[in-house]
Amino acid sequence: MNRRRSSLECQVVILGALEHQSQPIKITHLIYRTNLNASRLKQYLNSLKKEGLVKEFIGPQGGKYYLITERGTAALSHFRQFIDIMPGKKTEVNYFGV
Repeated sequence: MNRRRSSLECQVVILGALEHQSQPIKITHLIYRTNLNASRLKQYLNSLKKEGLVKEFIGPQGGKYYLITERGTAALSHFRQFIDIMPGKKTEVNYFGV
């Protein structure tokens, strides 16, 4: 039986999905990449924006686009370092795209 992802795991997955993007991406693409529903994804994106880890852009037709910030990249790197030193957690977190 699958367990539900924690808030931290979901936020890390979002940062991981944005990490290799050179251009801001639409929320629809994030939904597909993170396997989160739209309302939960929006909640996490708002939290990440408040912390300065993700930046939101408004496109020419009014759509919202997202891009990871330098601070978000650093936070993701620190999280990965933390996971590397924690025994038994690496395979569990790798499942979530980190």
